[in-house]
Amino acid sequence: MTARIVFGGISASFNRATKTEEFFLGKNAADPNVLIEGLKILKNEVRLSVTTSPIETSAEYRVSLAVSLLYKFFLYFYPGKLDEKLQSGGSILQRGVSTAVHEFNPSTEEFPIGKPIPKLEGRAQAAGESQFISDIPALPTQLYGAIVVTECGPAKLAEIDPREALEIEGVIRFLTAKDIPGMNAFHSSIHTPFAVEEEQIFADSEILYAGQPVGLIVATSQMIANRAAKHVKISYADVRKPILTPEEACEHPERVFLNEYFGPIEQYSMGNYEESLKKADKVIKGQWNMGGQFHFTMETHSVLCVPNEDGMDAYVSTQDIDLNQIAIARAIGLNVNRINMQIRRVGGSFGHKQSRSAMPASACAVAAYLLNVPVSIHMDLYSMWEAFGGRQPYHVKYEVGITKDGKMIAAKVDFYNDTGCDKNEAASFQAALQFYNCYDAEAYKITPYVVLTDTPSTTWMRAPGSECGIAMSEIIMDHIASELGLDPFNVRLKNVRTHGSPGHRQLPWDGENFQKLIDKLRVSSNYDERKLRIRKFNEENRWKKCGISFDLMGYVMDSSWCKYNVIVSIYRNDGTVAIAHGGIEVGQGINTKVAQVAAKELGISVDMISVKPTNSLTNPNSAPTGGSTTSDANCWAIAEACKELMSRLNPIKQKLGKGANWIQLVSQAYNDNVDLCARKYFNGNVDVKHHFYVIAGIVSEVKVDVLTGERQVTRVDICEDAGRSISPKIDLCQIEGALVMGLGMYLTEIVKRDPNSGKLLTNGSWEYKPPTALDIPIDFRITLYDNPNNTAGVMRSKAVGEPPLCLSVSVLNALRHAISSARKDAGIEKWFQFDSPATVEQVQQLCHSSIAQFRFA
Repeated sequence: MTARIVFGGISASFNRATKTEEFFLGKNAADPNVLIEGLKILKNEVRLSVTTSPIETSAEYRVSLAVSLLYKFFLYFYPGKLDEKLQSGGSILQRGVSTAVHEFNPSTEEFPIGKPIPKLEGRAQAAGESQFISDIPALPTQLYGAIVVTECGPAKLAEIDPREALEIEGVIRFLTAKDIPGMNAFHSSIHTPFAVEEEQIFADSEILYAGQPVGLIVATSQMIANRAAKHVKISYADVRKPILTPEEACEHPERVFLNEYFGPIEQYSMGNYEESLKKADKVIKGQWNMGGQFHFTMETHSVLCVPNEDGMDAYVSTQDIDLNQIAIARAIGLNVNRINMQIRRVGGSFGHKQSRSAMPASACAVAAYLLNVPVSIHMDLYSMWEAFGGRQPYHVKYEVGITKDGKMIAAKVDFYNDTGCDKNEAASFQAALQFYNCYDAEAYKITPYVVLTDTPSTTWMRAPGSECGIAMSEIIMDHIASELGLDPFNVRLKNVRTHGSPGHRQLPWDGENFQKLIDKLRVSSNYDERKLRIRKFNEENRWKKCGISFDLMGYVMDSSWCKYNVIVSIYRNDGTVAIAHGGIEVGQGINTKVAQVAAKELGISVDMISVKPTNSLTNPNSAPTGGSTTSDANCWAIAEACKELMSRLNPIKQKLGKGANWIQLVSQAYNDNVDLCARKYFNGNVDVKHHFYVIAGIVSEVKVDVLTGERQVTRVDICEDAGRSISPKIDLCQIEGALVMGLGMYLTEIVKRDPNSGKLLTNGSWEYKPPTALDIPIDFRITLYDNPNNTAGVMRSKAVGEPPLCLSVSVLNALRHAISSARKDAGIEKWFQFDSPATVEQVQQLCHSSIAQFRFA
């Protein structure tokens, strides 16, 4: 008789539990005493063999998981009659085929506005025919660049030795800060109003973080440049241990600052917090940490710069032509009007290619300018993530006064926003604004902070700040319910703002529509019945748990910062139309929406419209594409430009009579010297009601394997008010994508750095885990709430790009409810801090399973 107990993933030297094998040999594992003793031996055996590394899961988790897996094995093969509550422990989570339902009421009164048409570029993109920067054919004499980054920080830059790299065949030159002919900065208050500090293109003396760019290798191919970049030797002096998290930074007062960039701190508060707190029956306190997230784009940073007699043509994968045009001009010492930029599309961005793209763009332009040849840079994922920051992490502290029936009286929240090595683009002001959500209290004391860490400067990422603000309000609702033993959904309803009650900034609140949306979702999701079914399931199962959460959202949209130019041209020969707008197609479907709007206003088919690349001549000084407002803003401007054209065409139309078709109308207008080109400028402060609420509700259901920490999102139901959707298919897909990105942020995408050097460890898809096909909700149902009478926003539509990401906190709350059931079975019923991302490790450890609980009956 032999026994073999084999594990993978414990350590490089451990795969067999030989001592545990020896113990169980010849014994009856079904004997509870034998089981417990054997599991204890395994625990000690694994503990002595497990290694620790900052990139790996903790030693405690791997020890616990090994023990749990062996117990799971014995449950599966148990020969006798198992306690029914334990039976689910012997199986793994089973996943069915994913299904989805889209529900919407297409508007027909203004077709093709409201028509659910496919994305115009969708077929070409699916076929691989769409051109991105890296698809532009190489030009004669073209060279390629690769950015060289540091290995540690903070430190002093002692020396850079490129000799070994320069000896590689095909390497042309190595450039550093001293070679830059103009300004060694790609981001500052000169470039954009969102920056308060200067960010260098290449570090020249002080290294702020591991991964900071110090130079550029230029070679005859991208492969040679990438290889040579690794051979540049960097020497460091005065190397310090880095501060890597906002929680650590809060322990150093010199790293903590008030976020007063958008005005005085007092604007984020309301009422008298101290006086209102005295009315509370109870005060609850807590903390929460929200981790960072990387922009996992299909296209990395890509640039092509071509010197010419005018100055330079620049093709940059960016959301912000204006900032990048200025950065290039400043770096090479030319006037801005000599930098010609054009962008057809960007292969995904989510905020990363707004300001961060200006660094490779500036470096590439410097190389092209000095060598007087075309130069391109196509960054690999590793160096891109090492050099640039992602979503901003948060450390949050809160104190809330409540009544005994669950009403929030007063709330005090401090948002500590990790902006990396500088204070640029701090989004904690947005967290403070969005914390108000759809709820109402007598007083608020909300303070947004900026904290500095020794990491790359973090940047905008889908729903920056908003994701933390709304998440915090929803987590507090759950904390209130837990503290008082109430139903979390009922606590939310107790605190929802009443109809007509002005929210923060005195925005009108449509409570009637919000209540209708809640009622609709409550019925369509079958929430009440599912909640009872889950409660029964959890009572009957020890090692599998389910959770459900009904969360709400009142997201404040703001388009006041938007400024875009558009131009519409009609061609006399065949009546076809060309459009150029100030937004960038980043996958959000802006070209489809503007084409639908133009078709409606001109009374022609969408097929007659071509949307041209955005460029710095036809669309100068445009605001960045972002904030979920760009599509609607450009649609408004396109509509106004088309109305101007129709005002010119209408006299011709009356002269020709009803029988004239579009082509005849256009031809006659040309013959009558009518200008067939119109331009319009969108000013978000003037042209629309720029502050309004996007309301939504979500019901999330999850299932957890208590023994391993594995979890599934079994079902998600979303109902969101998109107003009168311009393009329902686009909006529905935006909601899906935003929710899944949020699942990555809250569940799977963990950023790890070496605690001693600060070097990024999760710098590729082997260690960094965005959601895949098996991570999406198994049953995914989305409804666009029918609100055609909406008067806010552009053309009665409401933005959908960013708000739905904030709904994904519902999955975190559903997980908490599942874990709470497991903890209750383990004898622990207190509220617990549940930071994100809620990895498999964290879920398993929070369930507090132990050998003493492992039994068969």
